Amino acid sequence: MKILKCCCLLGVLFFASAALSQSAEKIYSIANPYGSAMRIESLSVDDSSDFAIESLKPLPFDLGESGRLDFKVSIIPHDGIMRTTQVRAGSTPLYTITMSAPTTSTVKKSEDQYVNHPSYPNPVKDFCTINTDISLYPNVQIEVHNAVGASVVGLVQPVGHSLSLDARNLASGRYHVSITSNGSVVRNEEIIVKH
Repeated sequence: MKILKCCCLLGVLFFASAALSQSAEKIYSIANPYGSAMRIESLSVDDSSDFAIESLKPLPFDLGESGRLDFKVSIIPHDGIMRTTQVRAGSTPLYTITMSAPTTSTVKKSEDQYVNHPSYPNPVKDFCTINTDISLYPNVQIEVHNAVGASVVGLVQPVGHSLSLDARNLASGRYHVSITSNGSVVRNEEIIVKH
């Protein structure tokens, strides 16, 4: 058996296989490209204050000829900052991982006093106020799609704590507005433009 610490970096193949939850955790795999088995004694990350690593099988692990070892890397802070760390087998650096720390929102939709108020005026000719207090939500993303699902860009702007839709250059018709915060839907609404 070969000890992973003695293997050269090119002899070990890594690949990302699946995200578990919006960049807070990811599963990676070590695949064995050799014709014989190897032994993985330990896995660690350089920056253990920001990252945690967990083998999904007990270590030490004997990696067969065509086997693989799955492991989970988690990012600990929740501040929206992208960070990088090295995964090591023993003291050998094997893989660089870059992950974005999600922002945790403690705000509840019920605290948004406008959440049940429709946008106005609707139908709209020039400008429409979208009733959502965006100051309550971190990492707000706004998408506007026309009736055939094409994205319409640059029409929604913040005005105070609310949003304003500029419909002056839009063709008459139905538009779907979606507002999300950290991937969670805050508001979905249909707005009709009439000129």
